[in-house]
Amino acid sequence: LVDFDMLAGDWVYHGEGNANILFAYAGSHPQMQNHLLRLVKSDDVSPASSSVSAEPSSAAVAIPEKDMQKSLAEFCENLLFTKKVIGSLLGDAYILPQRLVRVTAPFVESLNAAAKQLRPAHRTHKRADSSQVFGVIIADMAGRGSKADSCQTNDDPSAKDSNVICIEIKPKWGHLPKSSYISEETSVKRRVCRYCMKQYLKHGADSASRFCPLDLYSGDRERMGHALDCLCSSPQNNLRVFVDGTIVGSAKDSSLDTDKVPGWALLKQAVVDILLSDGILQRLARLQSELDHLDIEGLYPRYKRAIENGQLDGSQPKLKDWLSACSAFKARLLADESSSASSVLDIDDVQAVLEFMFSVTLKDISILIQVNPWPSPASVTRDGCSNSSSSGASNGCHLPNYKIVVIDTDPKKLAKIPTYLEQDREIVENYLKHNLDPLDQRTCTE
Repeated sequence: LVDFDMLAGDWVYHGEGNANILFAYAGSHPQMQNHLLRLVKSDDVSPASSSVSAEPSSAAVAIPEKDMQKSLAEFCENLLFTKKVIGSLLGDAYILPQRLVRVTAPFVESLNAAAKQLRPAHRTHKRADSSQVFGVIIADMAGRGSKADSCQTNDDPSAKDSNVICIEIKPKWGHLPKSSYISEETSVKRRVCRYCMKQYLKHGADSASRFCPLDLYSGDRERMGHALDCLCSSPQNNLRVFVDGTIVGSAKDSSLDTDKVPGWALLKQAVVDILLSDGILQRLARLQSELDHLDIEGLYPRYKRAIENGQLDGSQPKLKDWLSACSAFKARLLADESSSASSVLDIDDVQAVLEFMFSVTLKDISILIQVNPWPSPASVTRDGCSNSSSSGASNGCHLPNYKIVVIDTDPKKLAKIPTYLEQDREIVENYLKHNLDPLDQRTCTE
C-alpha cells in the first residue's frame, strides 16, 4: 500500500478500456514519476456538479473500517490473481508490479471532471467509480519518464535523439473453437473467428475492420505485417501507439496517423520480429484454446449443473479456488504431454468453469511493447533483413531494446457466463444474417 497524498491536480487523463480508466502522474514527487493510476469504472451516475480540487484525498469523509478492509481484501485478491494465476500461466516477466493507493470520492470526482472533455464519446456511459477506496499504481510503459532514463544510462550518443515508443495491442482470440459441442447451427464458428464475426454486430458489414487476429497469431511474418496494417486502418480499441508518452491520433480518428510515428515502416517490421522472437502470442493462443476446450456451448451446461448441485452459487470464486484450478490445469498439461491420450474429459464441472474463466481473461488482455530507444542501432540494418524467411522466430536481424508486459488481467465475473452464451448466439446469428450463403463467408486460418 503506497503512503502518498493524492492530489487531483497531479494526475492527467491517459486512456481507458471498458472496465478501467487510467490517469498519468504529472506532478513532481519522485516516487510517482513515470507511473499510472488505474481506477475501476462504473455506470455514469455523476453528481450535478463537480470541480477539480487540489486538496489531499485525506480530507474526505472517513470510510468505516469494516468497508475499508473488505475493499482492501477484494483488491488484493485481484492483484494476486494477476500475479499468481496469469503470471503462472503466461510467465512472471510479463506482469507489471502493482501497488494499492488510497483514494477518496472527492479525489475521484475531481479526476472525472478534469477528464470529461478528453474522453472518447463511446466511453462516456461509464466513469471512474467514486465509491472505490483504493486505486492501483503501475509503471507507465508509454514512456513519459523513460526517455530521460534511457539517455542517462545509454552510452550511445544517438539515444539522446531517439524516442520511446509504446505499442498497445489487444490481440483478442487466437484460435478457432474445435469443440464437439458446437451445434450445426453455429458451426460457422469453426471457420470464421469470433472477432471477424463480431465486427458485423458492432460496426455493420460496411464498416467492419479487415483485421483478423489469426493473422497476427499466425507466426507468418507477411500475415502479421498485414494484421498490423489493418489495425492501423481501423484501430478501434485494439491498437494504440505512444511516442514519448503522447498517444498518436485520437479516439475520433478513423485510422492511425503513422506519419506521426518515427520510422513506422521499420518499426512495424521490428514489432513483428519482437513478437516472433518472444513467443508470447503462441503461448497465449495455446492457453486460450486449451482452457476453452468446451466452447461456451459445452461449458454452459456444466456451469448450470454446478449451480444446481450447489458446487457453485454464482458468486465470485476466492483466490484459493483460482489457484487450485490453475495448478490442476498445469498438472494436466504436463500429464498430457507425456501421454498419447488427453485427460481433458476427466475434469469436473467446477474445474471446467474456472478454466473457462481463465480463458475469458486471456482473450481480453492487452500486450504492451515498449521499444526504447527508437530509432535503435538495430533499425539501421532493417531493410536488408526484412526479406529473409517468411516465418519463424527470427529473420537474422538484431532486435531493438524492448520490454513486453500484459495488462487488463483481472478475473472476469463468473455470474456473466449466461451472458456469454447469449452474446455468442447473438454474434453468430447476426453474422449469418449478413452472410447466409457459405460462399459469402470468409475463412479465417490459424
